[in-house]
Amino acid sequence: MADLAATYHQQGRSKEAEEIKLEVLELRKEVLGEKHPDTIYSMADLAATYHQQDLAATYHQQGRSKEAEEIYVEVLELRKEVLGEKHPDTIHSMADLAATYHQQGRSKEAEEI
Repeated sequence: MADLAATYHQQGRSKEAEEIKLEVLELRKEVLGEKHPDTIYSMADLAATYHQQDLAATYHQQGRSKEAEEIYVEVLELRKEVLGEKHPDTIHSMADLAATYHQQGRSKEAEEI
């Protein structure tokens, strides 16, 4: 299903991709648990989708960037706990959250990350 979501995303069918990514995330939480690396990856992927959709719409509108922020924060916390602070995936999550803060005009918070 995750591959289908990626295909839809590449085809510009972002709403369909988002729905599948959300379903994949829920299934992975149910089957694998919230702290499984694949579940965390799905959370990050969904957050990136929300972030991209918001960027496409407007840089000044909070819109879905708030949803992305909430997921990025959760993904970052889980990755720190499961993978450690110096793991490349954790560092990537820090960068994603910082970019979201910057987009929201929260540059000081972005720099603190």
